[in-house]
Amino acid sequence: MNTLEDRLRDAYRAAADTVRPETVLPGGLRGLDGDGHPPARPGNRGRSRNPLLVPLAAAVAVTAVVGTVYVLGSHLFARHGGGRPTTAASPATPPFFVALNWTTDPSAFVVNAVTGARSARIHLPFPARYFVGVSTGDGRTFVAAEARPGACQTALYRFVLAADGRPSALTRFAAVPGLVSTPWDMAVLGNGRTIVYDTTGCGQPRPREIRRGYLAMVNTATGQAKRWTFTEGPAIGSGLLPCGGDTSLSASERTIGFCDRVVPTRAAPGPLALRSRIIAHDGEFGRTTSIGGMDIAPDGKTAYFATFRVKHHKPAGRSWQLRAVDLATGRTSLIRSFPGTQGTEAAAAADPTGRYLLVEYNPHPGGTRLARLNLKTGRLSQLSAGWAVEAAIAW
Repeated sequence: MNTLEDRLRDAYRAAADTVRPETVLPGGLRGLDGDGHPPARPGNRGRSRNPLLVPLAAAVAVTAVVGTVYVLGSHLFARHGGGRPTTAASPATPPFFVALNWTTDPSAFVVNAVTGARSARIHLPFPARYFVGVSTGDGRTFVAAEARPGACQTALYRFVLAADGRPSALTRFAAVPGLVSTPWDMAVLGNGRTIVYDTTGCGQPRPREIRRGYLAMVNTATGQAKRWTFTEGPAIGSGLLPCGGDTSLSASERTIGFCDRVVPTRAAPGPLALRSRIIAHDGEFGRTTSIGGMDIAPDGKTAYFATFRVKHHKPAGRSWQLRAVDLATGRTSLIRSFPGTQGTEAAAAADPTGRYLLVEYNPHPGGTRLARLNLKTGRLSQLSAGWAVEAAIAW
């Protein structure tokens, strides 16, 4: 870790520490604006962070706290197809996805899923510096997250892509306690009724120290929520959760992927370590190999993740591997190797049908590359990705 990163983290941590749990208002988001920068996960165990972007991506701390879900009008669900979650896989691969360049001035835009050409920009009704994520469960309805540090809450907005890729206006429909910190900390289903996210508590120690947090599954229409608690720390081999983010949810709403674990949604609330199982771990694919970027397939039967070499706690080597694990048998298979030291935080994003993966990687030399992988045929098609800066992809 370099001195610049230390200074940035300390500065943002000092600002975040002014928000204490006891100062959170019971009225949720109503009439209360945030006044600080949303924290970002620190990069642990050399995970997927472009070394040039680490000071920006890991500069701020993670917070989250108490309370129930504040729903801002269940009638909004009726405008977008009713209150029932859409859990069935889409019959066709969506022709567009939404990308978010989150480490630069946050901006989101629609992208052609075949060519990679950028089209319509997503117009945000809130300051871009508070835009921390966008996610979808069906490739049509998307949920955008706005962190509100002053309230220690995250506001949720919904928009829909038309058949030609044109986005509708964003409409706020709910809020959840705590701050979603990065684009990979949240997953949604259907029209946004079911939200899964992870967060750590407000007013906690600096990022290099131990923090306590939770993984939550929330019904934004009813306010019902379930939480699994965890302890997060920076030390490799400490027995603490080694990462944050990489949160995903199967279309059946039965399985959550988080960090290096899977959690059955039927599991009772409680300690995450007791309610989940690890599907892969550092060192499993070589003594100096780390894992990252786990994502549950829409059918809930497979999880995809990246493996890459680590030297002096940083990604090293000339290639990294995209792997799949069968969640029923535990058998792991190699899908493909890609050039570069590592994939991005979500190394592969599946379309709602589960037929394709969008793989984002950073070969040397050069910038970000984006490829579309047909899982049935193995065909890899390169997309234009000149717009990508460690982009988060919602497809």
